[in-house]
Amino acid sequence: MAKFLGSTTREIDGETWRLVLDFNAICHFEEVVGGNFFERAEDWQTGSGVPRARELRALIHAALQAHHPQATLQDAGRILSQGMEIFEALMASAMTGAEAGPEKKPQAAAP
Repeated sequence: MAKFLGSTTREIDGETWRLVLDFNAICHFEEVVGGNFFERAEDWQTGSGVPRARELRALIHAALQAHHPQATLQDAGRILSQGMEIFEALMASAMTGAEAGPEKKPQAAAP
């Protein structure tokens, strides 16, 4: 099986949230939702299925646990309410195994 590990960091309402999609987060998601994460992720990637709101919130909550174990489902919902980009960035980073951070502005060349 290919490596499946990703993370992303976002600042929302003055608070920095780091989300990690690793095996522990996947297990957490499956325990809450009751389905197979990899089957659902494949459906989402191929367009044969659309994530339900409950799945999205469960995935974000699971991804928060590594760095924010006190995070609640309400925190996850509040984060998602700011935009679906965090879900998309998390999934994209997991597919490539790289961190997806906030977009950075190009730096000017040194004189």
